[in-house]
Amino acid sequence: MDNSLVISENRDQGNKAMASVLLLYYHLVEGGGFIGSEAVYIDPDHFNGVDYIDVSVESSNRNEICEELLRQGAVIYLLCNLNTMIGEFREERPDLNFTKKIVDMLKRKALFTIPELAPLLKLFDMAGPKFDYKKYYELLDIIFLKYVVGKFSELGRE
Repeated sequence: MDNSLVISENRDQGNKAMASVLLLYYHLVEGGGFIGSEAVYIDPDHFNGVDYIDVSVESSNRNEICEELLRQGAVIYLLCNLNTMIGEFREERPDLNFTKKIVDMLKRKALFTIPELAPLLKLFDMAGPKFDYKKYYELLDIIFLKYVVGKFSELGRE
């Protein structure tokens, strides 16, 4: 984690990032899952998946800033962008450069955060005309239900 973001003194930054994740989750739930373009509601100055994918929150701030929510939210944010690309280029091959960059980052940094990504990312090993869109959307839905809907359910129980 050499280049990872560390939230120490700047609680405001962490709170804005958490608010952004919850806003993203709201739009995902409102839309019924990953339908595309949900990340457009998020101010990139407050949150983006690349910076927060392996964020670290110092122990003195963990009562106020949820590291797990930020990391999972970063993965969900990147999946929104990936899904937008897949949707826009469905007629073409889903192995474009931008798509590859997101998939590579998720493979390197996100499997510990959301292990259910492994079978979804494996689909991109066989990208091209035989890309399994049906399986892709089934796996996205599993992640949506567990991490997005599940987070709202968890917060409602607390």
